[in-house]
Amino acid sequence: MKKIFKALKVAFVYIGTMVGAGFATGQEIQLYFLSTDILTLVVSSIFTGLFCVLMLFSGQKQIFNEKAKKIINGFFALSGIITVGIMLSGIKEIVKSPYILLLSLFVCMVVAVFGNRGMKAFNVICVPLIIIAVFVTAIVNNGKIVGSFKIFNGLCYSAMNVFFESALMYREGENMTKSEISLAGVFVSILIFTLIFCMRKACAPIVGVMPYIEASRSNGLGWAALIVVILAIYSTIVNCLEVTFDYAKKHFEKTLVYTFVFIASLFISVFPFDLLIAKIYPIFSYLGIILNIFTFVLLLTKLIKVKANTLIVKKY
Repeated sequence: MKKIFKALKVAFVYIGTMVGAGFATGQEIQLYFLSTDILTLVVSSIFTGLFCVLMLFSGQKQIFNEKAKKIINGFFALSGIITVGIMLSGIKEIVKSPYILLLSLFVCMVVAVFGNRGMKAFNVICVPLIIIAVFVTAIVNNGKIVGSFKIFNGLCYSAMNVFFESALMYREGENMTKSEISLAGVFVSILIFTLIFCMRKACAPIVGVMPYIEASRSNGLGWAALIVVILAIYSTIVNCLEVTFDYAKKHFEKTLVYTFVFIASLFISVFPFDLLIAKIYPIFSYLGIILNIFTFVLLLTKLIKVKANTLIVKKY
């Protein structure tokens, strides 16, 4: 049972980072799955689980040396700040209040300061509530999923998300067994399919800046939409901030780190939410594909070397 709970916690962290403002408002579904069929959702969910497993195994095998890890984690820390800015832009689009914006960032920074434990506890609470709320609105709206099979859309969605998750999963994989990693991958695939399937049904056929919220309000479920959006945004912000803080505090003074993150993310939030999603997320998708290929090659190379060394030892 401990293995199951450990794998489920890791899956919750993965999903908690994925379902930010882009997902919760329906923007990601609109961008990647607007004209796709159910099979595309299934394939995308499988890709997501496999990419999660790839990063966890890479962490377990420690495929990156210290110099490479420092560079990559620095890149992820920077992308984390950008992501936080996008999430804040989503909040700004919804509440139209600078005070709520500042309060949200402050609260999430406080939670993130508590580190890995605080982040995991926050996700264990948020993710199940998000799933329930999206499931309810999907049943009520019951939109039709109509479209064609587009495997590249599914791949890009999964790759975009794994780019956000990589630093977290690499670190989590260090202390996981093969069975725990495999279970985590299965849980991630199941959970993300449930979410994107329900979100697709909940949004259809509305298209706009906030399709999920608009669809929910039309069915008297605006409250459920707000729960999803707020929890999803907060979970993503907390996870991204935790990764950013974990890296930055090792190289810079804490006060400087907190000040820079606060100012930089607020600056990014000034730009329109839908514009940020449309322009930045596809870039993250392509970077995610490159990262997956690079990681897979490194992992395969290391496994081959280990196998070869083992055979040599047995021979002599």
